[in-house]
Amino acid sequence: MLNSLRVLLQGLAAPPTAAPERRAHAATRGPSADPSIYERNLGFIQQNVLPPGWRLNAVQKWDAHGHGIREMAAAAAAAGAGSLSFLYNWEARAAAGAGGPQRLLRIKPADYAEAAEAARAGWGVEELVGPGNLEEVAAAARDAGRPIGVHLYLFRHYGEPWGWDLESATQLQEGQRRPAAEAPSASLARLVMCCSAELAESMDRQQLPIRGIMAHVTGYPEDEKDCLVCRFLSVACPAARALAPARVAVHWADSTETLRTLRPDGRMRVPPEAAAGSAGGSLLGADWGSNGSSGCGGSGSRPAGGNVEFWARLGKLGFGADPAINRERLHGGVAPVMRWEATVASIGWEDVVGQRRLVATVDLSSTPGRYPAPSCLLRVDVTDAVAPVRPGDTVCLLGDERGLKDLADEMGADYYNVALCLRGSPPMEGSDWWPPSCVLPL
Repeated sequence: MLNSLRVLLQGLAAPPTAAPERRAHAATRGPSADPSIYERNLGFIQQNVLPPGWRLNAVQKWDAHGHGIREMAAAAAAAGAGSLSFLYNWEARAAAGAGGPQRLLRIKPADYAEAAEAARAGWGVEELVGPGNLEEVAAAARDAGRPIGVHLYLFRHYGEPWGWDLESATQLQEGQRRPAAEAPSASLARLVMCCSAELAESMDRQQLPIRGIMAHVTGYPEDEKDCLVCRFLSVACPAARALAPARVAVHWADSTETLRTLRPDGRMRVPPEAAAGSAGGSLLGADWGSNGSSGCGGSGSRPAGGNVEFWARLGKLGFGADPAINRERLHGGVAPVMRWEATVASIGWEDVVGQRRLVATVDLSSTPGRYPAPSCLLRVDVTDAVAPVRPGDTVCLLGDERGLKDLADEMGADYYNVALCLRGSPPMEGSDWWPPSCVLPL
């Protein structure tokens, strides 16, 4: 495997300017996603990154971030992930059919058609609900004749009004809203009032059992995130306790939030409410907020409750797309899932920007994906390689030293779209590469 490779020219269809010294031909291997690496990554994160007692939700939107949800869903289940998040019904169908985690959560507001199709199919999908889609999901449950578990969404999502902007658990329990907000509908009031232990069973509670309370801190200003998490917990934890003995998931942390809160030892720090009652909980929550104060109630904070499960919704972190983070923040415990090796087809000296350089040509014509387009040649400067390079040698195009994020940064694209195109799939609708030409900007 070559070291210290520098890509000079990518996607060039023209042959080398100088005749190669040696020539050989071998099949390209990859690109491919390795489910066993994903399984090991998730296992490491659960054991070494998340607070004790937390559950991992494997986020596999965008076809498992471009890695293939059919393969990765089964790996998530094997790693012990208790649930899986997705966006589209075809992803839920694939995850359910592949033996993925039994609990499936859609992490976008579903409309009536999406929720009804999933309910009728019997995949056990739990839906994110907020003011904008609550009544549609309730109608889907009623018409499908099956209950739909819901996760109440609090606050905004990247500036979009997905959730309820509540200040206290009382508001959630009593179905109240902030004065400046629109008054809730009758069905909204009935749903959120189900969080009150004093309220009898209602039709809404039967149709829409509350399985979780969630938020998304990523997207808020950095200096507001700690306080927002405390505010979220001050609303979510008492409301979740009121639903006992039913188990209720409380979750706000994604991969970005997890990285933001990593301590030097690689363990995630959380407010006392989310750490209390677990081994090392006081330590994990000791440094939350400014001036050593948690801002979430301090050392006397009440534990969330025995019926509360804390989740971390982890997507890109589990796929190891950024080798620098894997090495520096996760101490080498996570590795890139997407791998790509090829062989050197030829090697020869060429004039490159006025300098004489030794250039290896890698033939990618047998690659199953669409990279690079429109050509099938990759040119690599191997003048300074630490060992002699010969035709037939292996080139690591994606691996421990160079990951999907590195390639995506070079292209100015999202890493999951790069992964999709590498595997021969179209990019996600609405992205910079839509419509799906997958012509990578090389």
